[in-house]
Amino acid sequence: MTKSSLAAAARGTAVLASIAGAVATADGQPARFEMLDNAGFFFAVPRYISADGSVIAGDLSQQFGGVRAARWVYPGPVVQNLGPFMGQDTSVDHLSRDGQTVYGATSFNALRWTSPGPFVIDPHGRTLDVTPDGAVRIVTNQRQVGANPPENLGVPSGYDSGVLRAIDASGAVIIGEGVRVESGGGYLLRNKEFREAARWSVADGWQGLGFLPGDGYSTGLHISDDGAVLVGASRADESGADRVWRIEGEGPMVDLGTIPGFAGAPTVPVDMSADGSVIVGTVMAFSGTRCFLWTPSEGMRDLETHLRGSGQDLDDWQVLSVEAVSADGQYVLGRGVTPTGQVRGFVAPLFAVCAPPSASLADEYGVVFARGELLSSEPGEPVCVSLPLFPPMHVASDGVVASRPTLSSGVSSVFVGLPPAFVRVGDVAPGGGTFDVLGDFIVKAGESALISAGIGPVGSAVLGLWSGTPGNLGQIVRVGGLVGGQTVTGLLGQALHNNHGRSAFIVQFSGGFSFVRGSPGVVASYNISAATTAQFPKGVVFTTPSLQAFNDSDQVALTEAISYAEVPLSADTCIMVRSVGQTTNQIRALEGEPAPDQAPGVRFGDLLSVRVSMNSSGRIAFRAPLTNGEAGVFVETESGLRGVATTGRQAPGEPEGVTLFTVDTPIINDHGRVVFHASLIGPGVDGTHAVFLSDDGVAASAVFRGAGIAPGLGACAELIGVLAPIVLNNAGQVLIPAAISAGGGSVVRNALYLLDPERGLFLVAGKGSAIELASEDVRTIARVDIVAGDTASTSEGRRVTLADDGSVVFRAEFTDQSEAYVRARVTPPAAPALCPGDANGDGVVNFADITSVLTFWLFDYAPGTGAGDANHDGVVNFADITAVLTFSGVPCK
Repeated sequence: MTKSSLAAAARGTAVLASIAGAVATADGQPARFEMLDNAGFFFAVPRYISADGSVIAGDLSQQFGGVRAARWVYPGPVVQNLGPFMGQDTSVDHLSRDGQTVYGATSFNALRWTSPGPFVIDPHGRTLDVTPDGAVRIVTNQRQVGANPPENLGVPSGYDSGVLRAIDASGAVIIGEGVRVESGGGYLLRNKEFREAARWSVADGWQGLGFLPGDGYSTGLHISDDGAVLVGASRADESGADRVWRIEGEGPMVDLGTIPGFAGAPTVPVDMSADGSVIVGTVMAFSGTRCFLWTPSEGMRDLETHLRGSGQDLDDWQVLSVEAVSADGQYVLGRGVTPTGQVRGFVAPLFAVCAPPSASLADEYGVVFARGELLSSEPGEPVCVSLPLFPPMHVASDGVVASRPTLSSGVSSVFVGLPPAFVRVGDVAPGGGTFDVLGDFIVKAGESALISAGIGPVGSAVLGLWSGTPGNLGQIVRVGGLVGGQTVTGLLGQALHNNHGRSAFIVQFSGGFSFVRGSPGVVASYNISAATTAQFPKGVVFTTPSLQAFNDSDQVALTEAISYAEVPLSADTCIMVRSVGQTTNQIRALEGEPAPDQAPGVRFGDLLSVRVSMNSSGRIAFRAPLTNGEAGVFVETESGLRGVATTGRQAPGEPEGVTLFTVDTPIINDHGRVVFHASLIGPGVDGTHAVFLSDDGVAASAVFRGAGIAPGLGACAELIGVLAPIVLNNAGQVLIPAAISAGGGSVVRNALYLLDPERGLFLVAGKGSAIELASEDVRTIARVDIVAGDTASTSEGRRVTLADDGSVVFRAEFTDQSEAYVRARVTPPAAPALCPGDANGDGVVNFADITSVLTFWLFDYAPGTGAGDANHDGVVNFADITAVLTFSGVPCK
């Protein structure tokens, strides 16, 4: 890999890391809903969480007795069993805001544990609450300042005793209640208890807070750091159903209600954030306990529903209880039932603590077409785009989009650039008949399109190919027509189209197959079976051809089966490249030959079903099976084939013992850059997907991993894989569709990332990201889907979703219920200056460029675009020989 390429890859990886860092929380706090380790105990009860979410404290319990105080510390979280004290069980009473001090107890002693421990006896009693700085505590229902003995605060007027619950950050204000007990008046009648929420302050002493309207019993439970927000519960009497109340400043006691559908169910606040803006608690209904979340903007809502809707993957958990919320209001602790029926503790972010989803990261977005939009299928006859909205699409190297949306009229039409329709069912077909079937299509620079279509009724249509520009469609070939004096009996496989308006396909005759290159009115046939090759001095016959790629230099790559004339029952398979106008096939890989960069004796296996990628210089890249049962990625360089990755070997850049489990078809662009998708196996990474990059046949390096936090998507979205197809353009940009776990258990959403060689990783679109489709038209994506395309670079003649100008096409559903196909564009880096004398595009001027000139002798191109064109004037001739000789050995800049 060149230094510049290595630097670009490093930039891409660094940007990926920086984006991932932006969505992961600082210091490794919990980033998503996750289960807490029981450390071998039967269950865990998390009770308190530090202000920033990095430390959790609670109890570990055995099924039949045995309790231990514990901490869970991030990153991890790593569980710490704080152990027994003098042989007795320990449990947690409180946790300091910084997470470093645990207040606990045994049956006989109040305890205090300070990192790194151990427990010591706290002589002042059990801690109920403590100020953030630890200077003031509520200790066994008394107030303690510093190391002074605790002080009894007396009782509220009219009550027998006072109960302390929570203290503000200054230590000067406490919330609790007054308690009065009245005799029942007889031996069989129990005493009656009265409670009223009350506030104590250094300045004013005790003040009763009253009750919600109609009630006569209340408790004070929580207080904000500034003492301005108070929260508690109120009910009609000591046996009634609780209601949650909240007082802010000098305002009234406000009933917060309960979650929808549970009116009248007892509702109790369990914990509150330091500023009083987040409250969590339980709702005890006949159907079972539910948990609630309250915020000023959203009011009461079901906690489990909120977690799922905010992007948390609860994986079919059922939330049973809520235990605490962090001081910053970002994390919630609780217990729930796992999909396997276990009761486990959990921690989860309440909101987008991983940072909100990124806004538009592409340079521009625009709607190709939208559901309900009117399109003109022909002048004067508008039709509406309807559902289902899954048409094939293609974006050309210059950003022109071709598509076949479903229309309300039921008439299938192909649009190029939109509108009007490029071709539609019912149109008169050049050469006679009408189109009744529209198949595959592809559009290239300048809006030249190739259409595969059928003449006649569906099911018995005669297939053919047509090409041209809007309003100037011409026939190339059809079944039943003549090519080279022979009647065409069939079209084999996919037809391909290059950027010069020419097409490549394979036709079937009664006597065999031929590779054909054509454009409207000009068709040239090249008999594959009769062609010779220097690698086989004895006679060979090529059978079972499969067209793999067609580049802008009019070269085709094919896979073939070979029958030997001298040994008619033997057969091999091969990958070969054929140049239009040449009669000799070039065998690039042959079944049974030694595979490069492999152990001695390892050879190529069956190559007939191999997918081949080829660039405009005729260099190929492919994935091939090997005779040892593995598979490898192979790339053609100036010095021949190189193996850049092999399954079963150490995965580049991964920890020792992590190997490549699978590798997919690589893609090569016109500058020799190759990308491919692979899966990993090894400790902690089984099934993880990654995208690897190689330049000039150098060993690959990972540039994207389909695991961990999804870059740029916030809400703790998690990468769970890389989807096909990844696409590489000639600007070196890589389109990476990723699978995202975005809440709701098995619900999977897609995201599109683009890796740019200069600017690193871009989130093009994903669930939750906002994109500006037009001026003042900003929409938030609810779902994004990949438009069907081939795993190929844009030089190969296949339909793709990433163009050389950085255009990407995808389908999006938005949160406002609208749906559209969108074209986004990430402007690629400026193309490097053309190197005089460099005919094969490898950045070096040498004898290989003479070979390239002779190979493409008398080809004509758009200037600066074709192989063999050493002086970049668009024609391959003697002037190119002169250019190579003139600049031989001169370094390219």
